[in-house]
Amino acid sequence: MGFRRFLIALLPALAFSLTQPAVADGPPDIKARAGTLQDVGALIKALPDAQSRPAIAAEVSAEGHWTFLNTAGERFTTASPDELKRVLPTIAPDAAKPVNRLALVLTEDTVFKQRQHLQALPLASDRRTDLMIAVDQEAYPLLRRGERAAERYYAAIRPNLLVEMTERRLFDEAVWQLAHPLKRASIRILALEPGGPASLPSSPRLDPQTKRALTDNVDPKSLATALRSLSGQTAILTARRDGETLAIRPSSGPEITLPYAPIAAAAESADVNLVLLQSATPRQPGTRSWMWQRVSVGRLDDALGRDHLADFLNAIATPQSRLLVSATDGGSGRIQIRALPLKDDSSPRTGIGEALSDLVSNVAGQVVVSGVEANLRGRDRQHELDRRLIPWVPSFVQYGYLVLLLLGLAGHAVARDWWAKIWPPELREGYGNAFGHALAKGIRATVYIALFAPLAAVASGPMALLRLFAARRLGQASVRSIAPR
Repeated sequence: MGFRRFLIALLPALAFSLTQPAVADGPPDIKARAGTLQDVGALIKALPDAQSRPAIAAEVSAEGHWTFLNTAGERFTTASPDELKRVLPTIAPDAAKPVNRLALVLTEDTVFKQRQHLQALPLASDRRTDLMIAVDQEAYPLLRRGERAAERYYAAIRPNLLVEMTERRLFDEAVWQLAHPLKRASIRILALEPGGPASLPSSPRLDPQTKRALTDNVDPKSLATALRSLSGQTAILTARRDGETLAIRPSSGPEITLPYAPIAAAAESADVNLVLLQSATPRQPGTRSWMWQRVSVGRLDDALGRDHLADFLNAIATPQSRLLVSATDGGSGRIQIRALPLKDDSSPRTGIGEALSDLVSNVAGQVVVSGVEANLRGRDRQHELDRRLIPWVPSFVQYGYLVLLLLGLAGHAVARDWWAKIWPPELREGYGNAFGHALAKGIRATVYIALFAPLAAVASGPMALLRLFAARRLGQASVRSIAPR
């Protein structure tokens, strides 16, 4: 009786906790975004260099009234240019010192909805101000390019990685994808070689020394089918995408072109993250060049040792240029991420440049990456997969079953009587030996716990609860009847 009471009392809390999404270690995936000024105020307390770079949070209303918040929780609201001049002396006096800089952290609403007021804020244009934006409980440097109406805003997720702030939903999706932890054990590097295997192993082959995944060869014609065995993993391809075709260069022979749509559809069907390393000379990693050197992808080894997609792309980028990340809807819960050199930082590619790239690829045995395109699971889909205990069963089915199982165990006192009528207890006399009897009893108990108890839980749980309350009330009445008057 005590255990049943404990289960009934604990059931609501267990049901609530089971239906909540799991949060993995690392950067926040599904935590509340730092959207309000109060959220940003909590964020600025954790910024580095607090002594030499005081920090304040800021947001602006539609009327142009700015509200500032310092790490001590003090607010200052302005309604005129004269009041803006008193912001630093009032809530950030240390920022007035010539040797100090100021970290001005803005809310997303301020940048996306009230840019006209931000452009007119003198404090944001001060050379000693480090402008930042708060996204998903992280603060990123905010860069501005152009003038007034043509001014463009970028969040510097990493030193060599920028995300332009255009459509907010896609910006948030891009930042989440970049901050999402990479599971190194699920990253597969594929080399498309004619005559290679028609299938891929479901788990990666690891180098015995470095413990990193080895390159898997696969026949190009079988790629779409082979991706089905990589469910939930990340496949990295070296190719050159020209519209709806992929061009690859095997170890021997001319370039081969493949239709992109079937490959993307196969990745979507198998929940595979498909990452394309764009190259003008898309030689396949792990193969041999004409000088018998093993082909490798520039900076890929370094990138594979990183923990997040942002660090991966930051390592892929050349030190002399920055990558601009953009996101578009891929349909069916997918998202397309493109990381290409920022136009201001790179010169246009010419025939001579491509020839030099090809020469580097042949002589050095290294593929030069010019950009990255990724067809990824969307945030909502990834949350659904992260919540699953069994990979191929939807999370609402799994947690619904667990809740019913707990409710069924709480209603065991009622359900066992119903079960005895459906499947009477096994008698020892009906079996030739003790093992057969024990096996039959085990099968009966397993079917009861796994199937009947959850199915009958909707009725047995409430009835057991009513019986418990009735017994308790009857007991209290009995105590009162025998109590001395």
